[in-house]
Amino acid sequence: MRKLAIHVGASLFDRSPYRDAPPAAIPAAAADACKLAAMTREAGFIAVAIVGQRATRQAVIDVIADVRDNVNAGDLVVLTFSGHGAEHSDARRTSPRARPDGANNRYPRDEPGGFDQSWCLRDGVLIDDD
Repeated sequence: MRKLAIHVGASLFDRSPYRDAPPAAIPAAAADACKLAAMTREAGFIAVAIVGQRATRQAVIDVIADVRDNVNAGDLVVLTFSGHGAEHSDARRTSPRARPDGANNRYPRDEPGGFDQSWCLRDGVLIDDD
């Protein structure tokens, strides 16, 4: 059995992907991810921390896809996120919490509360449907 861990610490945000203003910086988010990576390594995990400028949508998608494509039955995978999150309408783009441009909604109306959740990353949000 392999033990794999992905720790994301989104502490910096570009202005352009966010409609109004980027989320406030969270310096501790990167430190959280690095500390969790060290802890899981001490527990025998192969761990990666995605932090700072590297905490982008594509980087997170790529690492998760790599683990998904290489995990075997019986392997243990841990995924943590430290940073801002948000909610977006699950059904419509025109609501008080409309989906950001480019955000997929592969499973419309799949959320009991009517909202998809997302992680705020350096270059935009990663919605749970992504």
